[in-house]
Order: sequence, then structure tokens, then C-alpha cells
Amino acid sequence: VGYVKKAQIVYDRHLDPSETQPRVITTQLFRIDNPAVNSRNRPVTVSATHVSYDLNGILIQDVNVSQASPAMALGRITAGFMISYQGTIATNLTSAGNGTYTQEIKGKNGMFALLDPDKGVVSTFDAALKRDNWDLFVMTRTETDRGFTIRYRKNMLGVNWSRDAGSLVTRVVPVAKDEGGEDLYLPEKWIDSAHISDYPVIRMERLSVKGQVGKDKGLGDDSTWTLEDLLDEMREKAEERFTVDKADEVKTTVTVDFEQMGDTAEYLWMNGLEKVLLYDTVTVINEEIGLSIKLTVSEWEWDAMRKK
Repeated sequence: VGYVKKAQIVYDRHLDPSETQPRVITTQLFRIDNPAVNSRNRPVTVSATHVSYDLNGILIQDVNVSQASPAMALGRITAGFMISYQGTIATNLTSAGNGTYTQEIKGKNGMFALLDPDKGVVSTFDAALKRDNWDLFVMTRTETDRGFTIRYRKNMLGVNWSRDAGSLVTRVVPVAKDEGGEDLYLPEKWIDSAHISDYPVIRMERLSVKGQVGKDKGLGDDSTWTLEDLLDEMREKAEERFTVDKADEVKTTVTVDFEQMGDTAEYLWMNGLEKVLLYDTVTVINEEIGLSIKLTVSEWEWDAMRKK
């Protein structure tokens, strides 16, 4: 509150982006959706969603995003909003190492375009969505390890550990369209995973690649698909199933329930010393089941009554 005289402001130095301080996240706002009262013992249950989910109410007009970089994809999506969104949606992702985004999201809402597990920008680029009220940031996943450890007989309440090979893919057959609208296959037919020999049987997948020889690429510059360009696109999309989607790896799911010791009466003095935040990397150890692994925090629960 107040002001600074212009004469008192002097130039000091220019900062490169790597030298600037990270953004400080402010107190977050939520909208109450479903308050409920039980007449028997009168508990009040309140469900609320973060204000960023205002995007659920904003539809996207005719937007066909094709071969777009992360920043370009977000720009096309926000430009297609039928009504304005009061926040900023930004990204630090580049095309290098992240690939491109191609989806038809006409008639979908803004949050679908960001978070849908199949067509969303965040899942496509394996990014992290960070929120500061209405301002949203699609960011590179980084490992932040504060040295927090979840250990059996210390602060671990339980662990579920499972492996699932049901969705495993080791050979991808990409299919597009030729000039006549018929299925177009690669001359070599398919793209194999580097790990195809690690498994006893081959798991094939048909991958539909959007594109037709002689048709518009959807880049907004009237460029059309040539046969060579489309074959290269098919190979690239097939490779991304292994390099980006990790379809050739057995899915391992580890869910850990734990309690921060600083939230307990016995270890109240530790409150503030051991903190773990969303997207933090933590070490999980359970010698009884032979588990030693690093995991990323993906969910946080707050008990408003017990303040923990």
C-alpha cells in the first residue's frame, strides 16, 4: 500500500530468466458446490472445487489443433474460448523433447482441453499443472526432493503395490489416409519397441494418425500433406507411444498412505521441519515387502477439524 516516486527508481541490472525468483503462490480460493446436512447428528459436509475449474463452464469453439508446440496449442485453445477466462494460462514447455499436440476439441470445455487423460495438453506432454487461483501453468515435471522419507513403522499407514501388463504395447501399426480416403500403412507396416524382446509375446496396437494425403494439415497456412510428410508423421507418432506414453512398460501402481509426524501431538515440534508438497519426490521404504522407491506426491488431503 502506498507509492514510490519515479525519481527514486534507478536501473540496477538486467536479470536473465534463470536468475529470477520463483513465483510465490498466494492463498488459494475454492467454490463451494455441495453443502449437505445430516439431521441425525448434524454434521455438515461441504464439497468445494478450486476456482480454476471455472474452466469447466467455458466451451471451445471450432478449434482443430494440429502439430502445435505446447505454447501454440495453449494459445489456440484459449483463443477458442467462447467467453473470456479471467486467468492466464502459460507454459515453460518447448517442442524440443516434448513433441507436438494434435487434437480436435470442438465443443469441449477448457478444463477438458487441459486435463483429459487422453486428449488433454497436460497428459500429452506429461507435464505438471500448477495453479495460482485462476492463473494456470503447464510446467515441465521436475524432481523436487526435500529429503522426505516415508518408512514402515515410522510414518507409513499403508501401501498398495500392483503391476498391470494389460495395456502393454510392443508393436505399433500407424494408420492414416491416402488420397482416396483408404487406409495408408507404412511400407515397413509397423514400428517396434526397443523392449519388444523383453516379453514372451508381441502386443500389437493399431494407431490412428490424423492426416490424409493432399488434405490440409490444419496449421493455418494452407499447407497440405504429402505422402512423405505423412509417412514421417506416422513414424513419429508411433515412436511417441514408446518414448512419451511408455506403452512398452508394465504399469506399476504404488499408492502410499502416510502421516506427517509434525501433525501429531507427540511430534508437534517437528511441524514445519518435515513438509511435503504436491509434485514433491519422496522416498518410500517398506522392508517387509521389499519396497524401496521414489514417488511423486499427486494428492493432498486436509482435515479441517483436526487441522492436519
